[in-house]
Amino acid sequence: MKRRRKARELALKLLYQHDLSGAFPEDILEGTELFRGVTGASADYAREIFLGAARRLPEIDRLIGDHSRRWKLSRIAAIDRNLLRLAVFELLSHTEIPAAVIIDEALEIARKYSDDEAPKFVNGILDAILHAEMAGRTVRT
Repeated sequence: MKRRRKARELALKLLYQHDLSGAFPEDILEGTELFRGVTGASADYAREIFLGAARRLPEIDRLIGDHSRRWKLSRIAAIDRNLLRLAVFELLSHTEIPAAVIIDEALEIARKYSDDEAPKFVNGILDAILHAEMAGRTVRT
């Protein structure tokens, strides 16, 4: 498995815990055993995107809500909601990574962790956000 995919999957699990528990992101990092076997660049990137997404949730959630027609954020399956949050964070803050790569990775993770309809749903929202919010500009944190 690619290092970045492993990092994204770990970050998804961390963000999912944060979403469902309401615990502080730092407390989740301290109390998790998910990093077992994940070291180096993968662990660093997982921490970075988890903490970044957790800290920018209001902004990220607004973008997702604005582009998820007929779906309130609270009605989106928790795994899909948190996968969208991570991908949007990466689109906003990691402009050195091609958007197509970020979206493709999100779709592969959706195929692994969610239902058969999730990749289409995730793709639609990320594509809408990409084209409406980020077209023609460089976005960094």
